[in-house]
Amino acid sequence: MKNKMFFSIVAIALMLVTTSVTSCKKDTDDTPKEAPIIGTWTCNSPDGFFSMTFKTDKTGLFTAPWGSSSFTYTDTGSVIVMNFSNGESDSISYTVSGNTLTATIDGETLVFNKQ
Repeated sequence: MKNKMFFSIVAIALMLVTTSVTSCKKDTDDTPKEAPIIGTWTCNSPDGFFSMTFKTDKTGLFTAPWGSSSFTYTDTGSVIVMNFSNGESDSISYTVSGNTLTATIDGETLVFNKQ
């Protein structure tokens, strides 16, 4: 009788442990989300064609009517600081809504579309 009761208690304990372990699954996805600026953005303005490409490794390429320059960047979510390969830097205030990035560059507001 003691053996039967012992095995019953062990079986119940195993079921409780199995249930508690399998029910501890997280309901949230902890996968890091890609920053909304990642990708290539283009703009046709009265001053010409502009393009900005932001990569996940914090590098990119800026193309303007006068030429192109590679850069590294930091992003706060509303301001991007671009450090260009020629040693210059630029700070851009921006917002992203869907596939539209609105940026203020040197006092001028430009609207870019994601490609």
